[in-house]
Amino acid sequence: MEARINHFLFLLVVVFFVLSLRAQNTPELYFHLGHTNKITSVDIIKEGNLIATGGWDNNVKIWDAQIGKEILSFSDNNSWITTVTFSYSGKFLAYGSECGIIKIYDLKDGIEKRNLSGHGNGITCLKFIKKDKYLVSSSKDNFIKIWDLSTGREIATLTGHSGPVWSTSALDDGNLLVSGSGDKTIKLWDLNKFKEIKTLHLHNDEVLAVSLSENEDVIASGGKDNIIILWDLNNEKIMHTIKAHNGWVLSVSFSSDGLKLVSGGADKLIKIWDVKKGRDLETLKGHKAWVSSVKFSYDNLKIVSGSWDYSAKIWDANKAKEIASLEGGTTSINSLASAQNGKIIISAGKSQFISIWELKSGRLKNQLKADSKTILSLALSDDGKLLASGGKDGIIKLWNFENQKEIAVFEGHSNDVNSLAFSKDGKILISGGGDNLIKVWDIERKRELYSLKGHSAPITSLSFFPEDRYIVSGSEDNTLKVWSLLSMKEIKTFNFYDGYPLVVKVADDGKNIIVGSTSNNIYIFDFIAGKEIVSFRDHTGWITSLAVSKDGRFLASGSKDKSVKIWNLSNVSKVKDIKIYNGGINSIEFIDDDKYIAVAGMDGTLRIIDSNDGKEAICFADFLDGEWAAISVYGFYNASTKGEKWINAKKGSNIVNISELKMSLYKPDFFKKIFDGQKIWENLAN
Repeated sequence: MEARINHFLFLLVVVFFVLSLRAQNTPELYFHLGHTNKITSVDIIKEGNLIATGGWDNNVKIWDAQIGKEILSFSDNNSWITTVTFSYSGKFLAYGSECGIIKIYDLKDGIEKRNLSGHGNGITCLKFIKKDKYLVSSSKDNFIKIWDLSTGREIATLTGHSGPVWSTSALDDGNLLVSGSGDKTIKLWDLNKFKEIKTLHLHNDEVLAVSLSENEDVIASGGKDNIIILWDLNNEKIMHTIKAHNGWVLSVSFSSDGLKLVSGGADKLIKIWDVKKGRDLETLKGHKAWVSSVKFSYDNLKIVSGSWDYSAKIWDANKAKEIASLEGGTTSINSLASAQNGKIIISAGKSQFISIWELKSGRLKNQLKADSKTILSLALSDDGKLLASGGKDGIIKLWNFENQKEIAVFEGHSNDVNSLAFSKDGKILISGGGDNLIKVWDIERKRELYSLKGHSAPITSLSFFPEDRYIVSGSEDNTLKVWSLLSMKEIKTFNFYDGYPLVVKVADDGKNIIVGSTSNNIYIFDFIAGKEIVSFRDHTGWITSLAVSKDGRFLASGSKDKSVKIWNLSNVSKVKDIKIYNGGINSIEFIDDDKYIAVAGMDGTLRIIDSNDGKEAICFADFLDGEWAAISVYGFYNASTKGEKWINAKKGSNIVNISELKMSLYKPDFFKKIFDGQKIWENLAN
């Protein structure tokens, strides 16, 4: 007995030593995801080695400017990122969001230091001043605010603009602040007295961008009149009026020596200007959409740009050539389905392919080409033989999932197919569209049977009742409707007064309807009694997905707030709160006898979460170039031939080339061990 105890203690020590050693020496693996929506703002740190980007995907990303790799990501739960800026010291990063919140992060440890609120609308611009003592913020609420960063308190509000303050500019230790507004004016402010000095009426339309030269002697401004004006502060006169872009001038930035100006426009172009002569020096082409933000590096050797094409670019300012493009290769996953008790996961999103993942091998098994550029919905029949996909183009495709061949195309919706559901016997398919219609399809005859009309706005979600006699639909018209498939008529309507139903599920007993709403609430309705039983709220964003466990005891909810919550349905109590850090959630599924939850993210990842401890087991991603990769919680990976290029490895603050680690970290067989329940400790020790 004593020998057994000693052997166990020895094994425990070995395991602890191995795990500790691995923790110290194994790099952190993560996907190079980039932004999955429009980039609104860029900045480059004074030393030139880091670039920050923020965008409509609610993410702020920090990039290594030398190798073009993503090294850090911050997420805002509820809102677009509208502006990003590094501090003078390079120690902090501040970002502002559409909801009016400002957050400041310590770049060394990635910890949030300040959360500033006070604006009544979206933040448009941020600037650290007085060597990081204060932060200047501007907003669509027409105000400029000054914040004391030692206390986090607002110390001044600058009023005077009668429209959104789109842009501000000031030097790190200067005395002058310049602001441009939707009221068509530019204002000059004294940063010592926090008072207005002067108002300039230079533009015929909204001023979207301003920049102050390093010597505080020239102001550059651009806006919706498509021109750039250079204003001489010393002589108080216009130096040059430049017909700059064939579209709005969205961003302007001086070089640190004040000799050059860079501008970004709605015409997708970046232009470099000679400030003294007011003439075009170079035109940089490469972005495929509006260039929303441009910045010179402090040494004037580089220009950084951000665009609505989801990419940021680094340019050689002297040679006028692109050096690197900072972008990912994924797109948002909109819908999930699972087969073979969760052994197979099916995902689809903003690409024309449906991806089929094999869980235990940690690999992409196949891809089906759906042709629709964006797939919004998936449904798998109960017997696993049929798969349906619905696209943004209104097309529904039907697949034989056993041989994965396309067998039918249904055309009837005029636009988005937002939801699909099969009847229990697989003979009927229902679809809900952006055209406000529900369509009922005969699978055997491959034709439309009829349309259900009654909603006055797009259908968001559909579900069959267990016996297939009724269906329930949610809509943007703030109603939930129950329909009889026998009479083809609406039989019940539930009205929502705070948000609209985004996702609906019918409980297995057919008595209750569960609804996730844009009010961030979850509702349970009694179908027979025709009334709400209970509503509960813990999410801080829209409820985008619901899943009921196989045994009917638990409900999982996914939200735009980047969290999954698990609820006990018997007493409506929360039993688990799972944070997903890189993006909001579009779809969730219980899999593998409810042991795991599959989570599809707006960041383009498919994450497999242990439903007991809430920890991530595997993260999958497939990329637009056809490659794919999977990362396990233990730091091992599996990937297609060239898929590992989308995996970043980091030791401390240093980026490591993943190819150098392939011998020790490329472990395809390891994924099977995770789901077979083998003892991971022993595998690592061995």
